[in-house]
Amino acid sequence: MKRKSLIGERFGSMVVIDQLENDKKSRNWLVMCDCGTICEKNTYLLKNTKSCGCLRKKVLSSRRKIQENQKFGFLTTQKISRRGYWTCLCFCGNVVDVRSQYLIKGTTKSCGCMSSQLRNDSYYKNKPTNINIKKLKYVQEKYYPNLTVEEVLLKLKGGLDVS
Repeated sequence: MKRKSLIGERFGSMVVIDQLENDKKSRNWLVMCDCGTICEKNTYLLKNTKSCGCLRKKVLSSRRKIQENQKFGFLTTQKISRRGYWTCLCFCGNVVDVRSQYLIKGTTKSCGCMSSQLRNDSYYKNKPTNINIKKLKYVQEKYYPNLTVEEVLLKLKGGLDVS
């Protein structure tokens, strides 16, 4: 019984170009993906994958939801510090590195300064005003040199929209 040729058929975003020589029972195919990559797939992989791997990269890059100056609880993202971590500025003035997944899931909402308050529902009714002025001045000098300390405090609390 002769096997069916798959040359010219489309599987997901791949088109079969040619059949490769093979001594094994499975057949290997030369395929071209819509992204332009030419790769080799056996019949099983050809029928059970959608691309050469480029779709996975697109999906993963679209999952990156974090951007600079985005707020997560009391933290504001500043920059990517290392793979999977963001340098964040807490509203109290602390600068901390936080894993991306903890920011997205909501596991980490502050540098730790608010852990006791976050457990207490009464916190949300009246926010505390005890802020370390030295840390606030450091943040103002390093990240917002063109703003006053009061404006930086408003910005960190989410009340001032200044870029």
